[in-house]
Amino acid sequence: MKRAPFLAPVLALALVLATAVPAVAAPATDSSVPITSVLDYPQARTSGGNFILHSRLMHSSANAGWCCRLYFDTDLNSMTGWFPSRGYEIVSCPNFSRLQNPVMHTLAGSTDGMGGAWCGLGGLQIDRNSLDLSVPLAMLGSGDGRFAWELMVFDSQGTWLGSYGGRIE
Repeated sequence: MKRAPFLAPVLALALVLATAVPAVAAPATDSSVPITSVLDYPQARTSGGNFILHSRLMHSSANAGWCCRLYFDTDLNSMTGWFPSRGYEIVSCPNFSRLQNPVMHTLAGSTDGMGGAWCGLGGLQIDRNSLDLSVPLAMLGSGDGRFAWELMVFDSQGTWLGSYGGRIE
């Protein structure tokens, strides 16, 4: 059987695009409120031994009572960790009322991945204009430094509004 000559370049281009796009917004599926009415597209980077995520808060009625969870796929293997299509091993769940950012291993049998072994506390700063989260890279394990992240955003009723995500290479 002969392969189509255009298939290899198309697959190569798809692979490049999939890894070159640093973050994408997933559309809201369970709510009529778009994620962009709560948080602007975040910037993520590593610096000083930390993963740092910064996002501008949008000034709208939709951003009252929202919450988020920040998931990490530290081995880039969807067959390990929580959420079978992505394989998250670590979750950070910012608590805005306490200004804490607890970080823990995901728990495969839970509905949200929460409840695994404790890793420690990351940083959290939030004001009326921005959200800043930080997680020490040491809490993400001893991998090769490459990982994927996803910030899932929920409204005050716990309805998923959408996600932002990307990879650190």
